[in-house]
Amino acid sequence: SGHMNRPESEMKEMEAMELAKRQDEEVAEEMDALKSTIEELQESIKLHKSKQIKLAKENKKYVDAVLLLKEKVEIVNVSNAKLLYINKTLESDSLNERQRRKLVEAISKAETPKEAKVIYETLQSTVGSTEAPSVPKSLSEAVSRNSSLILNSQRKEHKKDDDIFSERMQRLAGINNKKNN
Repeated sequence: SGHMNRPESEMKEMEAMELAKRQDEEVAEEMDALKSTIEELQESIKLHKSKQIKLAKENKKYVDAVLLLKEKVEIVNVSNAKLLYINKTLESDSLNERQRRKLVEAISKAETPKEAKVIYETLQSTVGSTEAPSVPKSLSEAVSRNSSLILNSQRKEHKKDDDIFSERMQRLAGINNKKNN
């Protein structure tokens, strides 16, 4: 059966089959290429997921380390504040040994730097001033100072509310004043 005697419809059908076969091969090659690309992408996804898991673990480790270091810095900060105020207390000439010991004990119980400062300032102002009394430089300063001291002592007798507050703070601090002894 040669080409000459074949009907045209059969020839068109043969051409369509040949065209379909070629297209099938092209589609198959394209499909193979797409499948290999999909496989590569899946491998890439697996690799990235494993990297992501590794980085998440590493990140958690770093976060834990930062939190631990933050706690340690806070502890050191509190210790430094306590030491600062304890040293100021121990260097104070206006306090006796018992008062110093009480102040040091109170400051040692502080849990924050701010709390240590408040305790120090409150108890220091209650117990006595850390400033040394100023010495008069001239005779006129000495005379005016003595008269002002007398006037101040008379004014203090009138301020019983302040004395009550002072006594209360001293009792809270565990410091006995002369009136109670």
